[in-house]
Amino acid sequence: MKPDKIAPSINSPSSSDTSTQEPTGHHQGHQVKRSLGQKFTRWMSSLKMNFKAGMALLHRSIRQVPGITPPLMSGRYWEQVPLPNNPEQLRELAIDSAIAQIPYKLNHDPIRCWEIVREAENILMDSSDTNRSEALHHKIEPRFFEEILSCAKEDHCPEQKKSSLTPEQQDMANSECFRNITLLPSGMIIDHTTGLIAVMAINQVTHKITLVFGGTNSANGASELLDENGLKIGKKPGRLRARLKADWQNLAGYKIPDCYLQASRLVELIKSMTHSKATLKAMGLDNSLGMLFLVGHSLGGGLVQYSAAKNRVPGRTFNPVALGRKAIKNLTIDDRELAKNGLIDNYLIHHDLINTPFGYKRWHKRLAPTILGRRTIIHAHKATGKNTLYGRHSRSHVHYMAELRRKINASK
Repeated sequence: MKPDKIAPSINSPSSSDTSTQEPTGHHQGHQVKRSLGQKFTRWMSSLKMNFKAGMALLHRSIRQVPGITPPLMSGRYWEQVPLPNNPEQLRELAIDSAIAQIPYKLNHDPIRCWEIVREAENILMDSSDTNRSEALHHKIEPRFFEEILSCAKEDHCPEQKKSSLTPEQQDMANSECFRNITLLPSGMIIDHTTGLIAVMAINQVTHKITLVFGGTNSANGASELLDENGLKIGKKPGRLRARLKADWQNLAGYKIPDCYLQASRLVELIKSMTHSKATLKAMGLDNSLGMLFLVGHSLGGGLVQYSAAKNRVPGRTFNPVALGRKAIKNLTIDDRELAKNGLIDNYLIHHDLINTPFGYKRWHKRLAPTILGRRTIIHAHKATGKNTLYGRHSRSHVHYMAELRRKINASK
């Protein structure tokens, strides 16, 4: 029977520091020398063990403090919810995901752009019955932008052309933040100095008006300057640089990017226009319109979160960037609570490099920046096309459509 080991006294040298101990046996009285490499290896091993022990102690200490860690499905500014079971609600989600892709393809690949929207509109139909495909319900509506920019480009709206806007709306439109916006032939607007990209779509059946904000790499081809006949006359650079700058400013949290402030002002004005039957009638639109909805992907999702919370307009985002600390601080407590309680819905892909990287559950609960509002996390499947981490972000619509189809088929 082996005797119990006696714990070393406080004054005894550490067992890990063997390079300075007096060894026993026939080497007693002589110091054992180790090479620099051996000493470094031992030091790294002890450092790793001490780090693991320290992190375990910190984790236990935090868990013992009541209320410091929220439930798994909730945070300060967000709440996690599952996908709905209603097929019509799933169809609406598929359509909004497709519409969020419009800024990426409308300029350089409009045919594919509308194929994606049509596919989402017909998601409830049997995929094998291609002959029954319904007509496309959505179309681009640029008249809101035309009215705004006709005032923004002048010191006042030109008298020879009667404006459809009310005097209050004209004052809002005649703002410095709209002066550098360009309306492209496709119906999309872009500000090369701030990176704001947006387009409006109307559902001709439900009369739902959707304002779509573009992501970081959206509006490909928007730098081409065209004359009135559609011929290329040059380029206007800065689109991507401005949007990357906005991403960094938002993430760093030291200021609210200019495109976020622009988006909020734009939503405020368009909300006023859609709520005015006189304005809609003067624009030649059905005055039954009025249900404004915001949609965006990636950076566009960040613009939706901020402008929707600011203006109390419902929004839906797909793989959005987190809202920065400065932007969240600029919102009132009521803004944040409304966003969390259903004003904003966010859809994420599990293990997306931008939104939900490996291990994110350990630190995201109370972190600012964060994704504001309700969130639903969809698990990507390897069988669904681009299944890399970056593919899950840039091609998120493919994963959403695959998961929504599975959900719809399971409900039949």
